[in-house]
Amino acid sequence: MVKLDKVLIVGAGIVGQVLACSLAKRNIDCEIVEIKDNFDIAGAGILIQGTGLRALLDIGIVEEMGEVGFYDPEKNIHFLDTLGEVVLAPPDINIVGEGYPSNVAIRREAFHEVLHRRLEASGVPLRMGTTIEALNETADGIDVSFSDGTEGAYSLVIGCDGLRSKTRDMVFPGHDPEFAGFCNWRLVLPRPDTMDRPLWLWGHGKTLGIIPVSDTEFYFAGVGKASTTERPPQETVADTFRQKFACFGGPVPDLLKLDFGPEDVLYTVMEEVRLPAPWHKGRVVIMGDAAHAACPFWAQGGSMGIEDAVAFADELEKGDGWQEAVAAWFDRRYERAKFVQDGSFETGQNLTRDEESDEPKFFPPPVREMMAKQGAETAKRLAAPF
Repeated sequence: MVKLDKVLIVGAGIVGQVLACSLAKRNIDCEIVEIKDNFDIAGAGILIQGTGLRALLDIGIVEEMGEVGFYDPEKNIHFLDTLGEVVLAPPDINIVGEGYPSNVAIRREAFHEVLHRRLEASGVPLRMGTTIEALNETADGIDVSFSDGTEGAYSLVIGCDGLRSKTRDMVFPGHDPEFAGFCNWRLVLPRPDTMDRPLWLWGHGKTLGIIPVSDTEFYFAGVGKASTTERPPQETVADTFRQKFACFGGPVPDLLKLDFGPEDVLYTVMEEVRLPAPWHKGRVVIMGDAAHAACPFWAQGGSMGIEDAVAFADELEKGDGWQEAVAAWFDRRYERAKFVQDGSFETGQNLTRDEESDEPKFFPPPVREMMAKQGAETAKRLAAPF
């Protein structure tokens, strides 16, 4: 076990709270500061696949997530063409463990509530409305000045503060998020009885996810190309969403008739962060979206951050010195995160290639076989130890 006095975690999002719980489990003293003064979550739903759930076994919240989210082993995801015909129906492969769900789709608010209850039970101190203002590394640790006027001394500082990480900007300036060329419409609605499995539709240069996230709700996630980071007027986003995805068949026309307005739709542009190697400098470490924010086409961004956190705690537990533990953690994580970033971006490029086409998107049998093979190969690689 690496001997540390105290670890400071900057950011109380998914990665920061998972890291805190994982460190506390190993009796490593830590605390969190979070710049927001509340836990209002800017997001609708999230799919945590087996990669993330396997890591979350470390802090013991997988069963509770399955209870409040959605998982049905008999209703695995189906991939559809623009007419609503099934293109792929991959089997439900469970890498988490017997008795656990192989994936969970859940509202982000519900996920944070489960995670925060675990954090409170761990006893890790959390200061809201506070962030770092200055870092000064010494021979024995790192001195931190905070935005509330206080100061503290720590063995390590871990930046888990997301896409626009202040920690990253202080230690690795000049690596801001980059526009990926895609945009996203997200909303959660009451779930009709007919919406009983996750669906993902492809075609016309767009993708549309229709994902149950609880017994009573489902999640719309529509993605298309974007030429600018400028967001449309909020009052237009619901009508634009309906118009943009009216090209899809299957269950989509009826779902688009459901009652929702501009206030229900979250529109964002997609950005990536590709922090060059290594993601650490001295006693400061960057992880999660702060280091490797990816496009969502593989639905693996959250899971990669969760793996970062648990792998880091694991390396501290089995290491003798913090320098060696940090280096071993980075070696363990870099290529895996890059694989997901590169693959997800390439998938997005491929799926949004025919935006101007009015023709339905068809997938003849040879193409379906190729896609199934590629999907199986990707799943096998992601199932490998993290």
